Amino acid sequence: MIDTKSPRRNGTTVVLATPPPVTHRTAEENLGLGYLAAFLRQAGHEVVVIDGWLEGIDVPTLARRIMDIRPGMVGFACYRSNMERAIETMGRLSEAGLEILTVAGGYGPTFHTNDFLEAGFSAVVRGEGEVPLRMLADHLRDGTPALDEIPGISHRRPDGTVRHSPVPAPKLALDQLPHP
Repeated sequence: MIDTKSPRRNGTTVVLATPPPVTHRTAEENLGLGYLAAFLRQAGHEVVVIDGWLEGIDVPTLARRIMDIRPGMVGFACYRSNMERAIETMGRLSEAGLEILTVAGGYGPTFHTNDFLEAGFSAVVRGEGEVPLRMLADHLRDGTPALDEIPGISHRRPDGTVRHSPVPAPKLALDQLPHP
């Protein structure tokens, strides 16, 4: 379990990041990160988006940029093709002494949840991410809701057991979301 009162964090600043994948495809903007950022900002959270794939940055650069911000939480947009780079980035943050909540979301974590938890992510968002991510940011800021109360996430409890929320994350209509 992450210490949510650690002095090494920058309040409830949230970094949303896409590590560069190992792929032959041309980089493309992650519109999902834009929607997530706008939804979090609407709730009063400070958000920084770092799209490592679109920007063409490597893992050391991504880790340094996150460390410079010193956020309370990093949400990684993950696929199977960038999972190893997200794990490597987490390792660099940990080695630097940054104690933060690390969250994996996207296609890969939704269908391979246990792989991401076993790799060391604090939590995994399964399915739609807006509401669970906002609730995780609220948890960091206020201590509520409890992690077990957040729909659509899986997380490792302090005793090492894994909890998968049986309640799916709500799907919001696109016109209910602020523009990215």
